[in-house]
Amino acid sequence: MNVDAVIIVAMDDEAAPFLARASAVSEPWQVGHAVYRRVTLAGHPVLLVRSGIGLVNAAGAATSAILATEPDAGATGAVGPIVISAGTAGE
Repeated sequence: MNVDAVIIVAMDDEAAPFLARASAVSEPWQVGHAVYRRVTLAGHPVLLVRSGIGLVNAAGAATSAILATEPDAGATGAVGPIVISAGTAGE
């Protein structure tokens, strides 16, 4: 899958602002415990991943999301998507 970025969040509440601002949202699909959605944010294709809480869930979701994307040397010369960890950490 060709995307400009992968955004990883732990909980649905953290995904909500991205979903609210997206101009297009795919049906969700599950990989392990993570829920994936392809969204369009500001005209850019993005993979939004809800990993579940915890380091192991985040690491597994990030790994599988990166492996699911296709490297693209495009205009930026990047070899893969930007990976963004968004949300809260701790209390």
